[in-house]
Amino acid sequence: MLSNSIDRLIGGDVTAFKEIYDRYWSQVLAVCERLIGLHEEAAELTQDIFYSLWVRRASLSPAINLSAYLHQAAKNQSFRYLRDKQRLERRQAGYNPATESTASAEDIQFKELQRTYAKSMSAIREPAKTIFRLSREEHLTHREIADQLNVSIKTVEYHMGKTLQLLRHSLRDYLKS
Repeated sequence: MLSNSIDRLIGGDVTAFKEIYDRYWSQVLAVCERLIGLHEEAAELTQDIFYSLWVRRASLSPAINLSAYLHQAAKNQSFRYLRDKQRLERRQAGYNPATESTASAEDIQFKELQRTYAKSMSAIREPAKTIFRLSREEHLTHREIADQLNVSIKTVEYHMGKTLQLLRHSLRDYLKS
C-alpha cells in the first residue's frame, strides 16, 4: 500500500500526499520536537518538511524508504533551525568570538560533534564521499546521483550504506535515537 502511495505521490496525486501526510505527520513532528524542544516551531518545521516533500516529489525514487527519508529530513531541518537560531541570537547579542571566554557545555559538545563528523568524513574515500555529499547536502535522490556520476543506482546505494554505517559507528555517542 505504501509503495503504491509513493508511486502516486511521485505522479502528483494529492490524495496520496494526504495519505502520507496523515501517516507520518506525528512521527516527523515528534522528531523535530525532541530535537528543538518547542512545539510550535517543531510544527512549523514539520510543515516545511512536507512542503518540501511535495515540491521534490518528482525526483523521489519509487523504492525510497519514506520513513527513513522523513526522519532524516526532520533531523536535518531541526539542526538547521537550531544553527540559524544560535547565529541570530549571537548577532543580536553583539557576539564577538574574541571576547567570549567561556563556552557552554552544549557548545563544547556541538563543536566536538562537528570535529568528530569532519574527521569521519575525511576518512571516507571517493566516490563514497561525493555520493554522500550529493545525497545529504544537495538533497539528490539515488537516481539523480547515479545519473550525475554515471554509475549504477546499486553503486550509490552501496556507498551510501557503507558511509552511513561508518558515520553511525563514529557518531554513536551523539546519537540519541
